[in-house]
Amino acid sequence: MLRRSVADPTTDRSRTMSDPSNTQGTPGADEEADTASGGAPDETSTSTDDILEEETTDDDGAPLQNPSGG
Repeated sequence: MLRRSVADPTTDRSRTMSDPSNTQGTPGADEEADTASGGAPDETSTSTDDILEEETTDDDGAPLQNPSGG
């Protein structure tokens, strides 16, 4: 026979995370957001267009054969 656990309504919720799975990337008062779950990107002075140009062309500016590597 399988038993399902039932949440205890008397549990002190102030001691639990506000978002246990951190699915929204929003931390509670005493928590830090998980960067992979929505933390802010690092500040950069390089524009997105410049990054794409750099990552998809060779040193001479010619398009790479397979920039995705796959």
